[in-house]
Amino acid sequence: MSVSEVLEAKPAPRRVSFRSVVAAEPAFRRVLVAQALSTHGDQIAAVALTFAVLRAGGAIDLGVMLAAKIAALSVFSIIGGTLADRRSPRSVMLAANASCCVTQSLTALALGTGHVSLGILLPLQVASSAGTGAFRPAATALTPAVVADAHLLRANALLGMTAHIAITVGPGFGAALMAVVGARMALVVDAATFAAGVLLIAGVPVAASVPVAARTADAGADDDDDADAGADADAGADADTASGAAPARSASANTRIRFRDSVKEGWSEVRNRRPIRTMILFFAAYQLFVTSTLGAAGPARADVIGGPRAWSTVLGAMGVGMILGGTLAPRVRTARPLRAAVWLSAGLGLVFPVLALSRQLPVIAVVFVLAGVAMEVGNVLWFTTLQTSVPRDRLARVSSFDWFTSTSLRPFGLMLNGWLIDTVGPGKPLCAAAVLVIPVAVIASVRVRG
Repeated sequence: MSVSEVLEAKPAPRRVSFRSVVAAEPAFRRVLVAQALSTHGDQIAAVALTFAVLRAGGAIDLGVMLAAKIAALSVFSIIGGTLADRRSPRSVMLAANASCCVTQSLTALALGTGHVSLGILLPLQVASSAGTGAFRPAATALTPAVVADAHLLRANALLGMTAHIAITVGPGFGAALMAVVGARMALVVDAATFAAGVLLIAGVPVAASVPVAARTADAGADDDDDADAGADADAGADADTASGAAPARSASANTRIRFRDSVKEGWSEVRNRRPIRTMILFFAAYQLFVTSTLGAAGPARADVIGGPRAWSTVLGAMGVGMILGGTLAPRVRTARPLRAAVWLSAGLGLVFPVLALSRQLPVIAVVFVLAGVAMEVGNVLWFTTLQTSVPRDRLARVSSFDWFTSTSLRPFGLMLNGWLIDTVGPGKPLCAAAVLVIPVAVIASVRVRG
C-alpha cells in the first residue's frame, strides 16, 4: 500500500479506533508498551540525574554531561540505523535496551554510595545515550514491519501520544519520587523499565522484524561467501598458515568496509530522494531556529510573565496539544502529506510572537495547545510517509540521518539563542524565529512536491 492509500483510506464509520490497532497487532502492542515504559523511565531519571550532578559538581559539570549525551545520541543514531538495516531493528532495540538497563543500574549503584562525581556518571550516561541513539532509528524501522499498512497511521499516532504523555507527566512524577525516596530509586525505576522493554521486544517475532529485502541480501551474501570460500580454500590455506593473525585482521577490515559502505548506501538513499532529503533538512533547520529558540528564549520570557509556573503552564499546554494531535492525526486525509507536515510543524514558530508580546497566560496557553496539535499531526504524517516511501531494508539508515541532524544541531541553536537573549532580550529572538520559519517552510513545501 502506498503512502497515498494509507493517508486517504476511509476512516471508521463512527470514530477512529486505536483499540482496534492494539488488539489486531500483538507485536506492535509489545513495541508500544516497551517504548512507553522506557520513555516514562527516562523522564523520571532525567530529573534525578540533573539534581544529582548539580549537587555534586555544579552547572559546569551538568553542561559537560548534557553535551556528551547529545554527542552520543547523534553519533549512535547513525550506527544504530546502519546496524538495524544490516541485522534487524529488533536486535538493535534489544541490545540498546539491555545496555540502558545496565548503565542505569550502575548509575543507581553509584548514587547509592553517596560519592558521586562526573568521572563516574559521565561514561555511564554517555553509554546510556548511545543506547537511546541506536534505539530510535531502529524503532522507526520496526514499526512498519510489525503493523499492517492500513494501521500504520494510527500506530504512529499511538506511539507519539504515549511519548508525549510520558514527557508531560514524567518529570513531575520524577521530582515527587526523588523527594520521597531519593535519586537512586528514580534510576532503579528507569533501569526496570528498560528490563521490561527487553522482555517485551524479545517477544516480537524475529521474522516479522527483518525486512524481506534484508533477509534476501543476507542470504545472497552468505551464498557468495560460501562460494568464495570453496573456490579459494585450497589457494588460501598456505597463505593463512603463513600469515597467522592476518585472516582475523582481514575479516575485521572487511567488516569496517562493509559498515562504511552501508552508511554510504543510506546517505545515497537520502540524497536520491529529494522530498525525503528536503524534509530532513527542514527539520534540521527547524531544530536550529525554532525548537532551540523556544528552549532558550521561552523560559526567559516566561520569567517575565510569571516565572517557573508560567513556563510549566506553557509546556504543559503544548504537551496537551500534542496528545490531542495524536488523536486527530488518523482523521487527516491529504494527497500531499509532506507539504502538510511542513506547514503544521511550522505552526509552532508562527505562535512565538504571542509568547513574545502577550502577558496573558491563558491566551498563550491556548495558542500553544493549538501549536501542539499541529506539530503532532505533522510528525505523524512525516513518519508515516517516510515509512511507506523508503525500502524497508534502508529505512533505519534513512531515519538515522533524520535523527542525527535534528539532535546534533540543537545545541548550536541553544548557544546562539543564549547569546542573543543576553544581548537583546528574549522577545526579539522569538519574533525573529517566527519570521525565519516562513521562508524555510515555503522553500521546503515547494521542494517536497512529487
